[in-house]
Amino acid sequence: MDGSVHLHTYELGRQCSARVTWNVATGIGAVAMNVYIYQAALYCEECGEAIKTNLGAAGLAPEDADDETYDSGEYPKGPMDEGESDTPSHCGGCGTFLESRLTSDGCAYVNEAVREAIKAGRMGAVPVTAWASFYDVDIEETDSEDADGE
Repeated sequence: MDGSVHLHTYELGRQCSARVTWNVATGIGAVAMNVYIYQAALYCEECGEAIKTNLGAAGLAPEDADDETYDSGEYPKGPMDEGESDTPSHCGGCGTFLESRLTSDGCAYVNEAVREAIKAGRMGAVPVTAWASFYDVDIEETDSEDADGE
């Protein structure tokens, strides 16, 4: 194996999967987006770095930011893999979809949210525009299930 990174689909359940980068040489896979944790919220890398920069400029950075024994309520921790979640996550700063890996409950939540958005005619809603494509929710099947009364 050449150690290159390939894009694969990681199946998470019926109508729910996530694109994952997979390092063939090491066998390690991770969702493409890392996050920062700060004051009980998740942030994309760009917003997390901006918060760190602003806190550093204000003299509020820990002495050794690489140590990470500090409280995430005082200074952002990361970047790191979010891990599995029961709902899709969005950046607390800019609102960017963080491409969370989902638990089986999370998959059910996404499928229901997509189904409800379509049923309500909200085709521009986040479940349809971001989550459905990322988690490979079959919108046509979801739409036909609603038409059948399921």
